[in-house]
Amino acid sequence: MTETTNSEPKIAKQRGARAVRMERIFTTEGVHPYDEITWERCDVVLMNWRDNTVNFEQRGSSSPSSGARTPRRS
Repeated sequence: MTETTNSEPKIAKQRGARAVRMERIFTTEGVHPYDEITWERCDVVLMNWRDNTVNFEQRGSSSPSSGARTPRRS
């Protein structure tokens, strides 16, 4: 999905500068976080409740297969 580079972080070389160190918790080094999600294709159609006209339509959209917070009809 996305390209991940293995470049070393650039540290400011100022007098007395200290770097902030962070530990990786929820991701895997060298793997983009979106590549670890299972995606599914779906069609999105928003209709006007008064007259059933289409307000928005997007066919072939990608969404996470689990944990989606938006209501969908199968």
